[in-house]
Amino acid sequence: MARYTKANELLAYLGFSRSTLSRHIANDPTFPRPIFIGRTRRFDLDQVEAWLAARPTTATAANENARGATHAA
Repeated sequence: MARYTKANELLAYLGFSRSTLSRHIANDPTFPRPIFIGRTRRFDLDQVEAWLAARPTTATAANENARGATHAA
């Protein structure tokens, strides 16, 4: 069964500001889409956790950027 959370709870869980959450919804096609229950925006926690797991870690992203810079030089 799906677990849903309100946007405010998701902000605390992810450590995002409201504007960062809005940016992800608008610009990141991999970010889970909210559903509306009444006028309340909710997010499926299973989808959010899958999105987090699929994102590269900071160290991985830094290594890829460093490798790209090395190859470009």
